[in-house]
Amino acid sequence: MVLNTRWSALDAEASTWMAHWRDLCDFVLPRTARFLNSDRNVGYKKNTKILNETATFSLEETARGMMSKITNPARPWIKLKMTNEGLNLRPDVAIWLDSVTQRMLQVFIRSNLYTTLAVIYEDLLLYGTGCFVIEKDEDTVIRTEVLPIGSYRLGISGKNRVDTCYRELDMTRHQLVDKFGLENVSETIRVACLNQTGMEMTVTVRHCVEPNPDYRPGSIDNREMRFRSIWYEVGAPDGQFLRQSGFNTMAVVAPRWRTTTGDVYGTAPAMNCLGSIKELQTLERRSMQLLDKVITPALNVPIELRRREINQMSGGLNFVANPATAKIEPVHTIQSAPIQHVEAKIQRLEERIRKGLYNDVFRAMNGIDTARTAEEIRARLDQKIQSIGPILLKLNDEMLDCVVERTFEIMQDPFFKGLLPPAPQAIQGSALTVEYISELAQAMKLAGLVGIERVVGFAGNLSAMGLGQSLDALDVDEIMDTYADMAGSPAKILNAQKTRNTIRNQRIAAQQAQAQEQQMQQRAEMMKNLGQTPTVGNNALTDMSGVL
Repeated sequence: MVLNTRWSALDAEASTWMAHWRDLCDFVLPRTARFLNSDRNVGYKKNTKILNETATFSLEETARGMMSKITNPARPWIKLKMTNEGLNLRPDVAIWLDSVTQRMLQVFIRSNLYTTLAVIYEDLLLYGTGCFVIEKDEDTVIRTEVLPIGSYRLGISGKNRVDTCYRELDMTRHQLVDKFGLENVSETIRVACLNQTGMEMTVTVRHCVEPNPDYRPGSIDNREMRFRSIWYEVGAPDGQFLRQSGFNTMAVVAPRWRTTTGDVYGTAPAMNCLGSIKELQTLERRSMQLLDKVITPALNVPIELRRREINQMSGGLNFVANPATAKIEPVHTIQSAPIQHVEAKIQRLEERIRKGLYNDVFRAMNGIDTARTAEEIRARLDQKIQSIGPILLKLNDEMLDCVVERTFEIMQDPFFKGLLPPAPQAIQGSALTVEYISELAQAMKLAGLVGIERVVGFAGNLSAMGLGQSLDALDVDEIMDTYADMAGSPAKILNAQKTRNTIRNQRIAAQQAQAQEQQMQQRAEMMKNLGQTPTVGNNALTDMSGVL
């Protein structure tokens, strides 16, 4: 079978990573991998190599920070836009985009996406590669499933993007029938299920997602879509599949932390720290051994006491004939200095591990929500935030873009009719794009916001000094639109250009009416004064009449 041949090739390529992944798993998060199908549902202790949990706790802290600052369920982190910027300025289009964005965020909340992303961030930090599947769900629109490292094999396209995923897993006969139907399983399993025998026996199956060689653009047959999905039992005859379907968008999302051109799997921060992590466990063991020798040292015991039990308990008594010659003493007296040196080394290693796992970056992000100005926010950030910028862009490209694209495709499914609002006629045939407005994404934009604030503030200072013409250089509409866009504000809070023009025309008309009213009042006052002026005597009126 061609699928088996492809699996063997992908498996051979992944095999070079297995030993490294096992080390990372054993020393940081022992229950996050599945290198053997038999690892399923195994409950025995796996953390026997971990004596100091600094790496585990630090990795979990950074993963929580990524979850909070990149895909926080409590705040919007995406903003849908049209690739044609002119369309984004239309009020009807802007309102439709906001509505779709809000509905998509609600779909994310209703599904299990956020629990999946929390695990994926840990996998990225530990193994450099994460993998999960997004499928249609009739109850929650989408449903995601995390694939543990070691259980899947990936392939990449000519653009170095993951476009192939094969995975192998064990399923019970009951699970097979429940997922694929009695009519699709092999004859052996069908007979066993009809007889209700061995329902909990496991069967090895494979799931393959890859570009479809039979792809036909525009076809509604899921077997002719851009990607094909095939489930089959290992050992089944050629062409006998449990399920054959397809997708127009890649259903498997496989982000990677950092890659070199041509590499299928990514490298991770924990890989850089693995030497320190192992050394930390060794020093922790040495520290405990030293401490044990101080607390319960080896003893020199007089030979006459060799057949007597020695009481070493606090307040215990040992009766001897001659205390001067029957002393019980430690073989070695260990000073505190070696223990202090070991503890100091342990602290340095712990700090290196925390830094290597980006703890300092996300700790620097704490408190940004309480800052009031862009300048104040920038003061709390430094090059630590910028150091993770390329990683954020890669996650946007390989993970979040795929999540949004796949979710939008499922939301358009006729089964969920009415889930999306009717699209304006103006956007027919136009493409959508996504802008990320998470806390971390906005922190990366702070330099631009600070620049706008500085220019506006400088113009205001010049105007206060009597140089009012400095304000003439500012395009207020462009400033407001750009600032709101960079800050990720909803489109509804800004008036459309037509509404702004109407408000300004009304303001000008009101000012003109007020000026005319003031002129009329001044004329009326002048006429009143002239009417009360005497026509005889010396005054301005008689002088003017004399001249005339």
